[in-house]
Amino acid sequence: MTSTIDLYNRLKEIDLEIKEAKLRLPAHSIKPVLMMALFELEDERDRILNQLKTQPQGPMGVAPCQQP
Repeated sequence: MTSTIDLYNRLKEIDLEIKEAKLRLPAHSIKPVLMMALFELEDERDRILNQLKTQPQGPMGVAPCQQP
């Protein structure tokens, strides 16, 4: 299972990638390949958010650190 910190770090990375992808989109005639890449990033972001929702919460509202 991925740690909460790793999930938050990946979430930050994906959010940046989504912003960059949106900046690269032309105003007209968007190619399907670009849209598919954006949709895949958004799907991955949604999966991470769902994982974070299912993480057990500690007393401070933060998931406990994972022990190896």
